[in-house]
Amino acid sequence: SAAQSVLNQARTGQAERLAAGAALASAALSTAFGQELDVQNLRGEANYWRVVQAKSTPFYGAALQVGALLAGAEEETAQGLYRYGVLLGEIIQVWDDLIDAFQTPAGPDWLEGRNNLALLYASVAEHAERARFLDLVENASDPAALKEAQGILVCSGAVSYCVYQLAHRAAKARHQLAQLRLRDAKPLSAILDAQLAPIA
Repeated sequence: SAAQSVLNQARTGQAERLAAGAALASAALSTAFGQELDVQNLRGEANYWRVVQAKSTPFYGAALQVGALLAGAEEETAQGLYRYGVLLGEIIQVWDDLIDAFQTPAGPDWLEGRNNLALLYASVAEHAERARFLDLVENASDPAALKEAQGILVCSGAVSYCVYQLAHRAAKARHQLAQLRLRDAKPLSAILDAQLAPIA
């Protein structure tokens, strides 16, 4: 509602305002659906990405898309920026999962069995300490159990898998940005660089 209120005050043409309003509405609807999926705490990697794409990514995509539309960009450019924002949203979500996985004391991802990508990997991938990890998850409120489980996240390849997902999406985002042929892509590139800096 606040975004729509600001949009109504934008100094731009009616066509641009209508297009931006449609983008906002679409993002709000998708995010609401994603929130509904999220509270169901669906299991598995396919559902993980389904929730991320519904809940997390439309927010970032629409932010860039609306800015482009209000600035008078062509529809193709606005859509390209939306896709770039979607990739940013996926990167931000995976990074948040890594932060949540290593926070102490254990947060909701551990205690409520949330579908965190790192925890999911260590729970289902074939590795030597999988059974031990599953036992430790049940006692994640115990600091010693949490510390051991977090060590397994590293040894099992869970962290590496998350970093792979981040690197894969970063490469796609850079390609997407290059395809747009913007006059000055540096500010958008800087957003991506800031997200990747802690990982690097």
